[in-house]
Amino acid sequence: MTVSAHPAQACGGTNGVRSPSCRTIFMTAALREELKQWLERLKREEALDPERYRNSGMLLRLPNGLAVEPVLIRKKFLKWQDAHPEFPRIVFHGLRHSSATYQLMISGGDIKAVQGTTGHASADMLVNTYAHIQ
Repeated sequence: MTVSAHPAQACGGTNGVRSPSCRTIFMTAALREELKQWLERLKREEALDPERYRNSGMLLRLPNGLAVEPVLIRKKFLKWQDAHPEFPRIVFHGLRHSSATYQLMISGGDIKAVQGTTGHASADMLVNTYAHIQ
């Protein structure tokens, strides 16, 4: 599944080069279904009042379409962590590191493939950041 950071942006840029905001996200089937339901909910919210809805293009947005402030996302994540003590506590950005680490492990260390999906500017940056899994 490919997710665009903004619906107006195409995942294919000029000269066959992907837009830097286009990412391929690896997810479980259950998460994919939950994401589909969430996207349908967003469409329903927009249909309720299309003239007042302001589609920010963000995956996490308010019922009026505006983007959710990062501090609110962090608060919700902390609340979720409190409700799920069976998982180790991490900072929200740690989810990105976990994802990249698992992608490297699953791909057998394919640095270029993971660089493409995570959006790191260079393979060196990815290697330096995730050298701990080697």
